[in-house]
Amino acid sequence: LVRIAETPLPDPGPDVYLVAVGDAAGRKALLLAEELRAAAGGLSVEVNAGGGSFKSQFKRADKSGARLAVILGEEELAAGQAGLKDLRGGADQRTVAWNELTSAIAQSLQAQ
Repeated sequence: LVRIAETPLPDPGPDVYLVAVGDAAGRKALLLAEELRAAAGGLSVEVNAGGGSFKSQFKRADKSGARLAVILGEEELAAGQAGLKDLRGGADQRTVAWNELTSAIAQSLQAQ
């Protein structure tokens, strides 16, 4: 029992990983992370800080163990939307209006 108690539990990873390409999207991702943490107490949010293409950032998101990815690019910002991708369930990426993003994330996490 002592050995079991001393064994560290695996890190489950963040609930949400923000993927952002472009300077404006990167700034918006930082603001969004703060909004999500404030709106949904206890929500674990990680922002990609290493730059790179969407593909490389998705690899990092998957490796982090995140449950959801929020995708922000120049087109999404211009349209007032974000992409939302379930990284563990395999569902297709969907587009969500900016003002509905927090509730869409909460619903997606509850469904898992």
